[in-house]
This record gives sequence, C-alpha cells and structure tokens, in this order.
Amino acid sequence: MRTPRRFSIDWRSFACDGDDGQTERDPNTILWVGRLESEKHPEEALRIFSRIHRELPDTKLLMLGRALSDDALSSLERFAEELDVGEAVEFCGFHENMAPFYRSASLFLCTSEFEGFSLSILEALAAGLPVVMYELPYLTLVQDNDAILSVPFGDADEASRRAVELLVDDEERMRIGGLAEKYAQNLAGYDYREAWATIFASFGQPRGDVPLNRTERIMWDTLLRHYDLGTQRLARRSGGASNGGSSREAELIRASASFKIGQAVTWPARKLRTFVQCVKEHGWVYTSNVYLRRGK
Repeated sequence: MRTPRRFSIDWRSFACDGDDGQTERDPNTILWVGRLESEKHPEEALRIFSRIHRELPDTKLLMLGRALSDDALSSLERFAEELDVGEAVEFCGFHENMAPFYRSASLFLCTSEFEGFSLSILEALAAGLPVVMYELPYLTLVQDNDAILSVPFGDADEASRRAVELLVDDEERMRIGGLAEKYAQNLAGYDYREAWATIFASFGQPRGDVPLNRTERIMWDTLLRHYDLGTQRLARRSGGASNGGSSREAELIRASASFKIGQAVTWPARKLRTFVQCVKEHGWVYTSNVYLRRGK
C-alpha cells in the first residue's frame, strides 16, 4: 500500500528571483488563467479589464488557457475589440509551464462562477500575487485569506476598483503579495495525513449535539444555489423563460432525462442535508435511533 504523502506544491518555481520576490514583475500586467468556457466567465475578465484600462492605459491582460473552439476564441477576441481593449489583451493559449506567466504578472484575476478546488488561485498565491476575484465563499483557499479580495459575482465596477487600488500602490501590492506567498507556504507544509487520521479515529466516538458550522452552512447554501441555477437554465433551454415558465414547461422539465439525472445525482446530498438538520435540531443520539429504526 502506498504511503500517503503531504500535499505539495513547489511554490519556489512560481516565485520571482530576488529577495523581494518582485524583481521580474511587470507592474502593468494582469493574469487570468483558466479554460475559455462559460463557467470560468472569461468575458467577465474582459469587462473588468476594460474598466481598469480606462483608468490605467498602460495595463495589459494575459489570458492563459485553451478555448473550446476557434469560434469561442474569435467571439472573445471580438468582445475585446468592442470594449476597446483588443490591443491590450493577449490570448496566450495553453502552456505546460505556466510559472513564467505568474512571475511576470503583478495581479491575478479570477472570474469563475464556481470552482471545486482552484489550482490556479493556489498557483497565484504561491507566486506571491494578490488575487481579485468574484466571491466563492465555500473555497477553503478564500476563507480568512487576506491575500484575496472578493467582490460579488458580476460586479465588474467593484472588481476593477479594487484592482486599480493595488496596481497604483506598489507598497500595498507587495505587502499583500507577501501574505499570498506565506499562505501558500503554510498550506504546502500542512500535514493532511495526520488530519485524516484524526478524522478516522473519531468515528464511532460518542458526540453531543452537532450544529452546522460555518463551512457546512456555506456548503449547503452553495449546493442548493447551484442546483437552483441549473434547473433555471434547464427551464430557459426548454422555453420556460419565454412564456413565464408555465406548468406545461415545468412538467416537461421534470420528465426530461437531464432533470431525472440531476435528481438522482443530488439525492444523497438532499438526504444528507435532512440528516444533518435532524442532528442539529435533535442531537446525535436521537437522529441515530431514528435512522436505525428506518433501516430495519
């Protein structure tokens, strides 16, 4: 059996040369990393950057990632032109070695609507980059992290304002960059093996009432919000948005294969939510007895 290893990221490969970690950086370069597809919302990065560029005309945006198709890339290029930033945006495509891009930038931009675990944010932190992003409060990397500046999804004005503040203040940008690098170093040294061993050792131990903690509340809120977004999108695709979402369309949605698959996939999560809520309201012993009786 393989021995579990600590999580590891070679943060040194992303850091700049020099004692201050900033010697190779271009103070006018902003970096965005991700697949050029809808869930990453690259068009939001262009909207934010167009506002930054109006304030700071020397800035440029590097967009690093593969497009799903030539048409998708062309659409983004046209949108950049419409926003009058076509000459200031570089679509860099996919690169195996992304460290030089992180080392050359001074600010990282993330516009995803949702993420599982954002490796690009971790890489940006390891590179000592301040991060301006749309809110993803359930991400562990984001929680209690002073190197990340979050704004509500779609608020391009606020995102650009926060970015401009950092780009014009070298001292503050370097201070936050130092916090980012320190966070990544601490994360790289975290002993996940010991943490999981502690969790497994706790199984079967008597416990009192277990209320939902902050992370669990965020998890459930996010899960249900995204489930609701998914059903709304399915309704729009089925024509519900055009006529106010009549009962006929609702019936068609519920009868569709996509909806049934969604119901099946989320069934364990919905059952778990009921279980957790029961524990929260009645305690562990009562809930265990109830579910044990149901299983007989």
